[in-house]
Amino acid sequence: MILIDAGVMFPNGSLRGLGLDLIVPDITFLKENRKHLHCILLTHGHEDHIGGLPFLVNEVPVPIYGSPLALGLVRNRLSERNLHHAVSLNPIKPRQELQFGVFQVEPLHMTHSMPDSFSFAFRTPAGVVIWSGDFKFDQSPIDGRLSDMGRLAEYGDEGVLLLCSDSTNAAMAGLTPSEHSIREPLRAIFRKAEGRVFVSCFASSIHRMQVVMDLAREFGRQVIALGRSMVTNLELAQNLGYLKVPPEVLQPFSEHHRLAPEETVFLATGSQGEPRSAMNRLAYDQYRRIMIRDGDTVILSTRIIPGNERSVTGMINHFYRRGAFVYDSRTSLVHSSGHGFQADLKILLNLTRPRYFVPTHGEYRQLAKHAGLAADQGLTADRVQILESGQVLEVSEDRIHLKGEVPVGYRYIDAGNREEIGIDVIRERRCMAQHGIVLLCFPSVRPSKQEAAPPEVILRGVLSGETAAQLEADLQRQALLATADLSDSERRDEKLCAERVGRHLKRFLKKTIGKRPLIVPVFQKM
Repeated sequence: MILIDAGVMFPNGSLRGLGLDLIVPDITFLKENRKHLHCILLTHGHEDHIGGLPFLVNEVPVPIYGSPLALGLVRNRLSERNLHHAVSLNPIKPRQELQFGVFQVEPLHMTHSMPDSFSFAFRTPAGVVIWSGDFKFDQSPIDGRLSDMGRLAEYGDEGVLLLCSDSTNAAMAGLTPSEHSIREPLRAIFRKAEGRVFVSCFASSIHRMQVVMDLAREFGRQVIALGRSMVTNLELAQNLGYLKVPPEVLQPFSEHHRLAPEETVFLATGSQGEPRSAMNRLAYDQYRRIMIRDGDTVILSTRIIPGNERSVTGMINHFYRRGAFVYDSRTSLVHSSGHGFQADLKILLNLTRPRYFVPTHGEYRQLAKHAGLAADQGLTADRVQILESGQVLEVSEDRIHLKGEVPVGYRYIDAGNREEIGIDVIRERRCMAQHGIVLLCFPSVRPSKQEAAPPEVILRGVLSGETAAQLEADLQRQALLATADLSDSERRDEKLCAERVGRHLKRFLKKTIGKRPLIVPVFQKM
């Protein structure tokens, strides 16, 4: 086996506000089959492709192969958890021949929103498999390095058994705009900006950072990085030669106070409105010694990830309240996607001419749309397979078919100590957030029926005022009713009492107030 990438998801929707930091994959299958796993290959260094590695290599320590930039980012992530010596990190380059067991692997350079992104060509006993990675066919990339279309075409001439291709923008017509396409819109914004300029992008968007650096130099501004990951990644990209920054352009945070507004560009993390990010704290006047002022310009140079619309909109509202001019991808051409549109996807299909096709990397609607594009290119339904997470696909020269499933799922990483927490904790947090909590304080040794006293009831986040006081009294009576038929010995069984009272009060609360608060019995020591 070879594992391609190990990413993370970020909590959104119903999981936002529950104290989660990351969501990583369940690795039960990898642990059970550790002896068969040769290595981990990285297509590139974005968080949704490398962010899960610290939660994988401590349990499944296998060699990791990727570009110098991707490995530099991985090294930083592993160091945060003191895992930098846990595995070997092996730099690779385009067209380098790699051998892992029966697999002969060739990395191929692809243009994306990050330098040194790869697709992989696998020679296997069954045939050639192409894994596209994240890509677009940018004909004017920031670093001047084109996708290796020639080598892909050579594989197509040789014969490709299976193509697995990025589906993120399968619903978008045409070719993906070049990263260069946003330079002029950003230049126009810089030209009319009279105050400070705040630009937010993903901390791994090295090409976008280069555009900002170039424009800052052109307009006589100096750049100051905000956010730990932005500072770290800027330094890494510079040291590895991926980012060309004149010494006078990039300045440390300590220098921001001496710069005039028209001389300043802040490059910050937090374009998705993440609660602890630099941009979010700026919006709410919580950033150290920097406040958004009337006349400042704010540029959110990313797409808004589905599920983050509300938090981003709230952040933008606060920027407007402080008198800033705000530009984002919904209203201005300040972002170019790193994922191929329909024409890019068709080009890859035509270059490789695969016998079989699997759309990857997208929501199901995007996978289905990509499957439709493949049909337009002549691939019949029996040669295309959409996979759900965990499904096993077997591919041979004469057929493609599903062959069972492996265990999959999510692991939730707590925002406090960055350790894994169980789904039961998630349920409790969601319950408290939506319905509140009821504390029932019992003495540890239950008295006899004749001497029974009601427990103390404490409500938090349920009701307020006189209504809450009345509900507390009702719950005291209901708690006594729930244990009225228990014997003295049963009353001394704290677990039995807790289960009996909990079930009874859940029914009562649902019937009377329509809510299901978290009920926590507490047995006080006498």
